[in-house]
Amino acid sequence: MKVLAESEPDALQIVQFKACGHIGLRFNNMLLTFSVKSFKDFVKTYGAINFDRYSILFPDDRNRLIMNTVVEEVQFCFTCEEFERLQQALTEASLILEANTLIQN
Repeated sequence: MKVLAESEPDALQIVQFKACGHIGLRFNNMLLTFSVKSFKDFVKTYGAINFDRYSILFPDDRNRLIMNTVVEEVQFCFTCEEFERLQQALTEASLILEANTLIQN
């Protein structure tokens, strides 16, 4: 397993599995697995989201962004800090993945 990005090791980690090449993303209590193509698509889609435009105020007086997934019953909910931390890690992991691809070719 190769670590692509890590922030606060207990909270966020993005890795690429050596055996299958898939990407694993662990963020707080969320665990996601992607093919390389679906990871790149997720990074692109996530990067296009404007937190300020789409976030809503929750009863605790904090803005949160609710992000739909391909599973209708499952949504992700991010505070601004969580959203930005994940966005930074996704960007870093994407750049490392791209660099690894260039080095291997």
